[in-house]
Amino acid sequence: MVQALAEEAAAVGITATEALRQIVVDYNARPWPFRPRAPNADKTAVWANIASDQPTIDAFTRHAKRHGVSVAEGIRQCVQKFLYEQGRHVQ
Repeated sequence: MVQALAEEAAAVGITATEALRQIVVDYNARPWPFRPRAPNADKTAVWANIASDQPTIDAFTRHAKRHGVSVAEGIRQCVQKFLYEQGRHVQ
């Protein structure tokens, strides 16, 4: 998933970090319910260095908490949805 995001970002001339920031901003603008993480699913590492303003971070954190998932899991689901919409079916 990380590699696919990096490739999508590079295709439009931005960094993966900037793509991730844009995905989080887009989610906050049009939130959808996160689904609970399957107990046997692989864990996703938290991405560091998302340069974003505090209100965006706070809003995303509230959405994740409301849906009972960690911020990392919320980000993973947002990236997975973004990549799926780009025609990349990654887990």
